[in-house]
Amino acid sequence: ACHMAYHPSLLPAASWQALMAGLSDHFGEDASLDPEAADRIETWLTGNAAGAADTLPSHVFAATASTAPFTVTATPFWRSRHGDIPDAVFSRTRVRRRSNCVACHADAESGLFSPFSIHVPKE
Repeated sequence: ACHMAYHPSLLPAASWQALMAGLSDHFGEDASLDPEAADRIETWLTGNAAGAADTLPSHVFAATASTAPFTVTATPFWRSRHGDIPDAVFSRTRVRRRSNCVACHADAESGLFSPFSIHVPKE
């Protein structure tokens, strides 16, 4: 896989629906699934999308997502929190790209994103 499985609360339901509808060209890769699996996953993603989960990031992402961004890094909340981080940080060996949440957020997969769980790699 190219990235971690993002917690569904990081995008609104409309974003997850758009992503699931385009799995045959998922950022240049064919991530197609059989229809039954795709339906189950989409149901879970939309049922736990921004605003549905009871976490601060879920509520904040829902409140700031007036559109259906196609990536987590395109959300207004992500940009407000990460916009002042120099490009060089995202190019570090252990970070590699903006979409690699787990590089700095130890609790990213749980969707909590506690400020106490942030550690920015030095290299």
